[in-house]
Amino acid sequence: MSGSAGGEGGSQENRRGYQLRAIAAAVEKLLRESYTAGILSVERSAFSPLPARFSIRYRGLEVFENSEFILGLHELRQQVPEKLRISQQLDDAQSKIGYKMALAFLSPNLIYDQAETQTRMEEAVALVPLAKDQVLAGERIIDGHERITREHIEKLNSYAAAKTERGEGKGLISRLLHGLGQWGNSLFILSILLFFLWQGRGEIANAPKQLLLIALIVLLPAGLTFLVTQLNLSPLLIPVAAGAMIITIFFDVYVGLLYAISVSLLVGAMRGNEFGIAYISIFVSAMAILSVSRVRTRNWVLRSMGVVMAAYLLSITVHDLLNYQSFQEILRDWGLGFINGFISPIIAYALVLLLERTFHLTTDMTLLELSDLNHPLLRQLALQAPGTYHHSLSVGNLAETAAEAIGANALLARVGAYYHDIGKLEKPEYFVENQMRGRNPQEKLTPTMSSLILQNHVRRGAEMAAQYHLPPAVSAFIEEHHGTSLMHYFYQKAVEQKGEGAVPQDEFRYPGPRPSIRESAIVMLADAVEATSRTLRDPSYSRIKNIVDQIIDERFKSGELDNSPLTLQDLARISEAFQKTLNARFHRRIPYPNQNTDDEGE
Repeated sequence: MSGSAGGEGGSQENRRGYQLRAIAAAVEKLLRESYTAGILSVERSAFSPLPARFSIRYRGLEVFENSEFILGLHELRQQVPEKLRISQQLDDAQSKIGYKMALAFLSPNLIYDQAETQTRMEEAVALVPLAKDQVLAGERIIDGHERITREHIEKLNSYAAAKTERGEGKGLISRLLHGLGQWGNSLFILSILLFFLWQGRGEIANAPKQLLLIALIVLLPAGLTFLVTQLNLSPLLIPVAAGAMIITIFFDVYVGLLYAISVSLLVGAMRGNEFGIAYISIFVSAMAILSVSRVRTRNWVLRSMGVVMAAYLLSITVHDLLNYQSFQEILRDWGLGFINGFISPIIAYALVLLLERTFHLTTDMTLLELSDLNHPLLRQLALQAPGTYHHSLSVGNLAETAAEAIGANALLARVGAYYHDIGKLEKPEYFVENQMRGRNPQEKLTPTMSSLILQNHVRRGAEMAAQYHLPPAVSAFIEEHHGTSLMHYFYQKAVEQKGEGAVPQDEFRYPGPRPSIRESAIVMLADAVEATSRTLRDPSYSRIKNIVDQIIDERFKSGELDNSPLTLQDLARISEAFQKTLNARFHRRIPYPNQNTDDEGE
């Protein structure tokens, strides 16, 4: 029994010894194959892109080997278990033993010489010819009506680059003249902006603060163009559309489009007359301008993002196809356009908030906030002077409709109308719209004292506007909505008491100034029309028309509209808008059966 057991033990040891020898043989074979192929001292991921062949020097000889079979030490260690299982036909347990054995003997036998590799790369680049074709002197590159090919474009670009290189190689005077030409080109482009600004928006051209704002927004893309050029980045990252949106928000579409064209040409000139980017910037900026031409909600940022991205997608596609760009290059440019389309509205929004406070200008975003009827001043007006509050809302509706009719800023006109009479909060009971049950404190006062109270509501309104930090564009409505018009009722009453020669008209005029913009002139007319329309007992179409035309004619003849840019055509459209709104307000109702008289009058 004991002899048999010893025999079995020896047999197991023999089998184990055989398996170890088999594993050792498999490992030895794997190591020979690995060292024969070569083990790199660095990982293959260090090469980008991976070369097709490696140059191997050994004892003065140099050979080239396929890089597919040469692995780095870390990559080879990861592949050892799989190689032992498949190529050496070992099971999992044997592969684990073989793996531990192989790790003890694996080490790099190919040492990467980075310095020599870099030197050879530079030598190879130097040997690449700069020209792949030649154009002889006097040779025609392209003829008229000939189809343009990629070869033509390459020759023309090469010709432009050669001319630039030859110019840079000339003397100091030649380089100075070239630089002078570049400055002259930039000044010529900017002079277009100033000329058309002066012709179309003289009030902006004559306002140093607004000109300074435009200059700063011009410097933004100009500075970024210089930076992008120095860093050798794509010009598609220059946010020209952001500046166009800022200018449009602060001013209008005309000024925004003028800015977009001028700055896009300036960017193209600064890029070495690379006007492809100029055309892209003009188209994208024009679409961006349209997206912010009427800001009425805060989500304009998201809307502008979508519009600008879509504009870049379209313009880049057309531009790159015309220039025979590959699909990979088009995809790259799309990505850059999407980045620009994403950041441009964000830049515009941030700078508008900053510049609005710095330059004390009013944008539609601020006006939207002021149009909230829960504003403290409007809430106070509703509670203490409800008649004036409803009068202001009615004037706002009239002014907004009229402003839209002539293409003025309807939002500014409406907001200005909301706040034009806030000065009446000091003595609301002295104004007829707030008087209840026929009690009028003015009856106990002299005409001169009554005129002082009316004048004071303008001055007090301006003080309250400053106290509540209303922007200058809105507080101007408070001071200008009466202009220097005469208080006819109290003036006539004073004349009846003292005689015509004893009463100077200046004592019965509002302090002014007269309206200086279209919107404040509209509010002046709307204020008078709304107040007068409430006195009509039978507001028929003809009576409403007569009152509206009479008030507008009186303000025009008295010179109250002389400082405003309103034209006769504008006045005609304003009259039509007023009549339409008032006729809708005073429309007749159809009497219903079994309805009493009181109900019919409501």
